[in-house]
Amino acid sequence: MSNLSETPPIQNLECVLREFLGSQLKIESMQWKHLVDPGENFGSLILALNLNVKENGKSENLNLIAKLPPKSEYLVDLFNSPMSFYKEIYFYKIIAPELIKFQIENGMKKSELIKLVPQFFGGRLGVKDGEKFDDQATIVLENLKVQGYDTEDRITGMDKEHMIFAIKQLARLHAIPICYKIKKPKAFKELIMPGLASIFNEATIRCVEDMINKAVNTLETMKEAQPYMEKVTKTIEYGASKIEEEPEEPWATLVHSDFWVNNMLFRHDKSGKIIDMKMVDLQLTQYENGCRDLIFLIMSSAKLKVIDESLDEMIDSYYSSFVDCFRTFDVDVKDFSREQFDKNLIESARRKLDQCLMMVQVIQATRGSARRVNDIKNKDNFLDMGRSKENDEKLIHIVETYARKGWLVG
Repeated sequence: MSNLSETPPIQNLECVLREFLGSQLKIESMQWKHLVDPGENFGSLILALNLNVKENGKSENLNLIAKLPPKSEYLVDLFNSPMSFYKEIYFYKIIAPELIKFQIENGMKKSELIKLVPQFFGGRLGVKDGEKFDDQATIVLENLKVQGYDTEDRITGMDKEHMIFAIKQLARLHAIPICYKIKKPKAFKELIMPGLASIFNEATIRCVEDMINKAVNTLETMKEAQPYMEKVTKTIEYGASKIEEEPEEPWATLVHSDFWVNNMLFRHDKSGKIIDMKMVDLQLTQYENGCRDLIFLIMSSAKLKVIDESLDEMIDSYYSSFVDCFRTFDVDVKDFSREQFDKNLIESARRKLDQCLMMVQVIQATRGSARRVNDIKNKDNFLDMGRSKENDEKLIHIVETYARKGWLVG
């Protein structure tokens, strides 16, 4: 990483870091670069930072990432950046530490703690007023890539080993908040729920509808999709009709809502074995049934062959890890039967078909076809992603998988 003559697009970073690293912290030097390529992230600018800092006479080198809002007014509105940055800061600052504290309270040793997200180094909504959003909203996290973590390929998808590992971690993400809710209902309402509000606004809803329509229109041009189109339409309409319903208790929990390849990073040992995984982009967290995340993860992120050969095994792995986590916290699993889980899964699949279909155009977008974040000024710019053979194969595979499993309505 080399120093650039261009001024870093982040102001007064010291104030962000001081809350967590000490009030006397000074940044002695900074190197930075943009971290992700066009088409890999639209909701924020992501910078890799290499800092030399000094606090109370002690120097330290830090490898961090900083997330800032996109410089496009269209994208700020589309992603409801004031709300999404608030939510993600709230997650890292309040929810994640509270769930770690809960594990310790229940007897887990430091070496056993389930830490699913990167370390948080500070955040603000604005540079003039940390509680008022502006274009200097900032979230600072440890740079996982420097530690050997990396994402898998979004276009080819993940193999069975990576999928099972991710699914087990996802099950823990869902189970721990439920255990917390059962054991500490008042604290759950006061501390966890404020971070689970929806970020959807009118611009977001319109864009989602446009993306769904684009995916359906693509399917309608494909001969092999024709036998399923009536049921596909009915299933999407069914999901839309249920959007205002409250999630069923006691299954409702913290869900990621956007858990696909690019939002998880794996770490491997020298032999290639997976030894850890971290989740990122927590700005869409909601209070829903965890099966919603599971369905979207599988449909969006697994290789087609893995879905064909191991779908039931992946689902079984999720449920086993889910109930095992309950036992860790000495919570009775009688209200979380496999029979009800299977019903939840079908219902969640039907409500998630629209997201599974619409996100194909993002996940399978031809590399280099998407515009740079700062160049996206309107809907047409955003939706202008290259259609590919992989895009069409993924769309029809989702529909055929839904039909095979009986998840389509009608």
